[in-house]
Amino acid sequence: PSALVLAGFDSVLLVGLVALAVFIIGFEFAVVSMLPIATNLFSAAPGKGFGLVIGAGTFGRGVLTFVATLLYEQFGVSGAALASIGCAVLSGITILLFNRGTSAV
Repeated sequence: PSALVLAGFDSVLLVGLVALAVFIIGFEFAVVSMLPIATNLFSAAPGKGFGLVIGAGTFGRGVLTFVATLLYEQFGVSGAALASIGCAVLSGITILLFNRGTSAV
């Protein structure tokens, strides 16, 4: 949601700064919350799951640094924010596809 606000109000400084702050806080919270889940990916080898998740995240940030920079140069904050939304949707779809039949409820 904050990326949508950031994309929609990129020319309004105060709204853009608040949306950016919420976006960054949400991202950091998600990364920290993901760590226990990552260690449970392989019950016999928690370090393997942790390493895979951290490695994938680092690779993604490295690749998307170039992509986001190009989008920012061509389309401004809106382009980078919309790419972030697209990546979030793809992540959600991937999670649903690899669901092991467990329920969060």
